[in-house]
Amino acid sequence: MGNNKKESLDKLKKLEEEKAKSFEEQKNQEVEETEEDKSNHYDVIDGFRKLEKSSMPFEGKFYPASWEFYYRSPTTKEVANFSTIDEQNQPAIVKAVTSLIKKCFVIVDTEKNKEVSSEQINDGERLFFFLKIREYYLNDKPISYNVINEEAGGVITVDFVADSLIFPEVKPQLLERFDGRTFTFDYKGAVDGDQIKFLIPTLKTTTRILNYIETIHKKVQDRGQNKLKKGDFNKQLLVFAPFLYEHGNESMEILRKKFSDLQKNEAKFKALNTIINKFNLTNTETIKYYVNGSQEETLMKFPGGWKNMFVDDTEFDNLF
Repeated sequence: MGNNKKESLDKLKKLEEEKAKSFEEQKNQEVEETEEDKSNHYDVIDGFRKLEKSSMPFEGKFYPASWEFYYRSPTTKEVANFSTIDEQNQPAIVKAVTSLIKKCFVIVDTEKNKEVSSEQINDGERLFFFLKIREYYLNDKPISYNVINEEAGGVITVDFVADSLIFPEVKPQLLERFDGRTFTFDYKGAVDGDQIKFLIPTLKTTTRILNYIETIHKKVQDRGQNKLKKGDFNKQLLVFAPFLYEHGNESMEILRKKFSDLQKNEAKFKALNTIINKFNLTNTETIKYYVNGSQEETLMKFPGGWKNMFVDDTEFDNLF
């Protein structure tokens, strides 16, 4: 945990001590409190903004109701580190974005009075959380670029922020199969009431899979070979891997065993394959904007690239 985050949480602890109940005491003893007490614990964290559920993708329905989200602005050093990424290396970009989100976000479970690892943020919402951090750092300055809009009569400037992202509509029936962290599906041909159950893909599980891929590639490089050996890299396993986690800390060996067992159950294998192909809880490639009160859509763009995500291109524009 970064120093800023630690300092902010320490202030929360002091607040609790003033009420004669320290944060640690409540966490360890699982003290029951009134709803009024709970609501007052995490209202304000110095230097952190509270992320309202109503502004989150899917209105925060794919998280436990008791979770509250807070975030701080990244430090200049953290931004400088982010700016060193290789824009041609997509896994490196994903890992850098994930690292910054984990450092800047705090999740508090208000029922259990404890912090939840920010690795539990849903993978499909990664860009939204990243843009919120960027906006905080740049004093809510949007990403701006020009588009052609016939209704407006020509070229207009689009302001792209986290709230501009478009997420798919979710059917109530899907939410009924979700308990706050895991999905559970019945499937045709199930024996003895067997079900398909998996953890919603998170930053943590995606990072584990990326680390596995990097390890395999390093092995190949260490061998001095240009080709992977049979069994090194199973593309089908990697497609299914995000949906084989139930706890989020399973090793790739365990996932490989689960995948092998799954392949032996044709009905279940077919059903999960269908779910994977239909499962979509991430933003589209387009964003929304408004012209004369009417909502329009246009392709998402990052004119300055990832390296310049935290650069204010209007600062010093009279010099450069």
